[in-house]
Amino acid sequence: MNDREEDPNERIPETIEIKFKNSSNKLHYYYKAKCNDTIAMLKLHYQNSFKVPAQRLHFFWEWTTLEDHRSLASYGMEDFAVIRVQVLNYFDAFLIISILSLIVVVIYGLTNSGTMPAKVDNEYRFFRLL
Repeated sequence: MNDREEDPNERIPETIEIKFKNSSNKLHYYYKAKCNDTIAMLKLHYQNSFKVPAQRLHFFWEWTTLEDHRSLASYGMEDFAVIRVQVLNYFDAFLIISILSLIVVVIYGLTNSGTMPAKVDNEYRFFRLL
């Protein structure tokens, strides 16, 4: 290897200083992580520090949603990376689950034999869709 070539292991630091910022930019939190730490490990650390369930956390870095199973090195993060944190509140989670449930019901209803219930005089009667 000559002097101009760079060793690939030298480009990836062993530890990475990470700055967490919440969506309102009011909270700044610093954490020193290893480059092979996964996003799930960072979420667990954030959960323990701020008492926010990891299921409600969404991490973003440079317009990319970070996936739990990937490591910091797989994203090419360097020292002083800024991770934006968005905490999904309970109303957002309820709304998303409700919309997904409605979509499943509609898809199931459309694919299920073409019948549609109609309430008539406190009884359900099923009419065939044309």
